[in-house]
Amino acid sequence: MIIKLIHIFTFLLTLQCTYADSAWAKLDHFKTQSKLIASFKIVNYDSDHQIYDQQTGRFFYHPQYGSKWVAEDPYKQTTWINKKSVTIYDVPLNQVTIKRFTAVDYDLIASLLSSDMKEIKKNYTTVSSSAKEIHLKPKSTTSTMNEIIINFNNQSIPIKVQVIDNIGYSFKMTLKPTGKEPIQSDFEIRYPKNVEIIQ
Repeated sequence: MIIKLIHIFTFLLTLQCTYADSAWAKLDHFKTQSKLIASFKIVNYDSDHQIYDQQTGRFFYHPQYGSKWVAEDPYKQTTWINKKSVTIYDVPLNQVTIKRFTAVDYDLIASLLSSDMKEIKKNYTTVSSSAKEIHLKPKSTTSTMNEIIINFNNQSIPIKVQVIDNIGYSFKMTLKPTGKEPIQSDFEIRYPKNVEIIQ
């Protein structure tokens, strides 16, 4: 009986490792191979799971050029992310904020999109996964996040990202790919000359 339990446990452990490797492989495939334009919707929840904020817009991703978030409703803001920096153009405030990536908190989803897999694995650990889902926990004990859950479609594209923080607040982002691919000019950082720049 004990031998059977050991065999079952070993099988489950092997299966879990296989799924973990598969999920990491999907994330790696997305980051290194995918070219994506998608609509996004972000919903923020409080600790009672009540919605307190929502945002919609468009998301662009290319492994060579980085990512761009164009928030359209209700906020109007464009964010460019590459391996060197994060640039945020706030339309209503007529303000641009530029942060060097080394100063960006690894709690940000930006880090998942802009870091290589070696850096991500250094900062996060897999706690649960399947062929289409991966659960990550920050290794840092000072992180404000408790868990990140990423769901993939059959093309290894993330279609849902959920982040749960240490006080029970969470946000859920859903992505709907358009089937179109971005080009280099989609990632050019453009904003008016008369903006206030914060660095």
